[in-house]
Amino acid sequence: MYRGNPSVDVDTRSSFGCYAESDDGITWTRPSVGLFEVAGTRDNNVILPPEIGNNCAGDFSPFEDTRPGVPADQRYKGISGMTGRVSAFASPDGIQWRKLVPEPVVEGYDSQHMAFWDAPRGEYRAYLRHRHIAVYQDRVLHTCRGGRVPGKWQTVAL
Repeated sequence: MYRGNPSVDVDTRSSFGCYAESDDGITWTRPSVGLFEVAGTRDNNVILPPEIGNNCAGDFSPFEDTRPGVPADQRYKGISGMTGRVSAFASPDGIQWRKLVPEPVVEGYDSQHMAFWDAPRGEYRAYLRHRHIAVYQDRVLHTCRGGRVPGKWQTVAL
């Protein structure tokens, strides 16, 4: 599971992507992965700190990439971003993440996102909630498609 605040005290106005494990889906542990210093220690479960995850790493949505021929260092992918700038990430093990491309792949979205490899269509797809800046109450669910390579994703109306 990837969600929430780390196992150390932090300013909760910042958003972290954190790792947790469970054998039964009921009892969870937050193992220390030691990747980032948070609150003066690396003894935490942070896999995506605010400065890498656009300060929205708490909405990080990973998935196992089932595309045939996907490189081993991109076996897992994920998207994150509630500030209107959704970034794409890749990982070989689901714990050590890096941005796939420096710029956002989709802009104007503000919620928990879901992305996956759509085998029948042969492209990456994501479902996101669009936020219209002028009328913030008006939110529309969109899908985006990303082809076979990272970069700007094309919005498709549902």
